[in-house]
Amino acid sequence: MWVEAPEDLRHGRWLEREGADTEPQWRAWAAAEAQHFAAEGTRGAAHVVVDGAGPV
Repeated sequence: MWVEAPEDLRHGRWLEREGADTEPQWRAWAAAEAQHFAAEGTRGAAHVVVDGAGPV
């Protein structure tokens, strides 16, 4: 399963949950995540893709 949401929405959720002082961690984590998912073809391997842009 792959849950997909726009980066700005995911970033906003992170900041709301973790606080603005964690911005450097977000940047590092998001870059590492994108690199990992691209290298592994994670989205393409998912049997189900879910729209995660709705309310949480």
